[in-house]
Amino acid sequence: MDSSELVDLFGAPLECDPAIALNSDALRLPIPKTGPLPMVQFQIEIVGPRSMKAAPALAVLDEPWRSGLGYPEVFVMDASDSGWRSPTRPEKAATLDSLVLCWDYLSAKGTLSANACARLVHAAEPFAKSLDRRAMPMPLPQDVDRKVADLKQRQEALDIGFEVGVISGTSTLSERQIWRTCAALGLDLAANGAFVWRAPGWSLPLLSVASWDDGVSFGLDGARADRQHEAIGVGFNVPTNPDPVTSLNACFQVAEALATALGALATDDEGRPYTRAMRAETENAMAQALEAFRRAGLEPGSPEAIKLFPTA
Repeated sequence: MDSSELVDLFGAPLECDPAIALNSDALRLPIPKTGPLPMVQFQIEIVGPRSMKAAPALAVLDEPWRSGLGYPEVFVMDASDSGWRSPTRPEKAATLDSLVLCWDYLSAKGTLSANACARLVHAAEPFAKSLDRRAMPMPLPQDVDRKVADLKQRQEALDIGFEVGVISGTSTLSERQIWRTCAALGLDLAANGAFVWRAPGWSLPLLSVASWDDGVSFGLDGARADRQHEAIGVGFNVPTNPDPVTSLNACFQVAEALATALGALATDDEGRPYTRAMRAETENAMAQALEAFRRAGLEPGSPEAIKLFPTA
């Protein structure tokens, strides 16, 4: 977005205001990890008693093996590695000790089944044989349907979101003022037409500010026309958030700043004015949600959770 165009439109640069801006310093981000995710991925490890030459092993990254095996994620280990890593081209090691192929049980491409996994094993066997190894599936294909059913239950039970509303009072909500306030809070306009809070080291939004008006998003056209909104929402989804408690507190901070700037009212997602007691209820609901994740053995913001709850 051209900054000079924004200056012309708003009369001054849209800048972060330290007095109200969100602070990401306290965020707890997960430690990145590389390798198979057994909770959410079917795996075939190419196993054998000896090391294998790296060059023929990495033919799995090329056609026709790649397409024939359904474009798996590939991880390797050599004698100097302490854990799985993504292979490199050219490969740093002349030989590899281990190689594993991974497919998501649930993805935008579809859902794995026992029959599909059996076909993957059948397709991997000639590749393993070419390396004088064998293809070892984990779990066995006949156990996959039960695994997938369990994951779908977790998806349904843990698809949890929190949102705070900002509803117009005596007048509608000015989009230009929404832009100014979101910029002051340190939010950026995303491609989907929502203002988002991002933090260094984390690619997904930690919260979003979006219009509650049907089919309406924020954009330059709306700012130029100073489009008026009836209500906006400030929220996030728990599964893909690495620090839901901090993001919930940030939602309240953003909603209060917007309500003050717009002469509006902060509400819950049913339009009831927020009170201290209602905020306490929301914080308690968050604690219960996080307990549900703990019982399910899933951590919000983890690679497993992001696989299970892909964002658009």
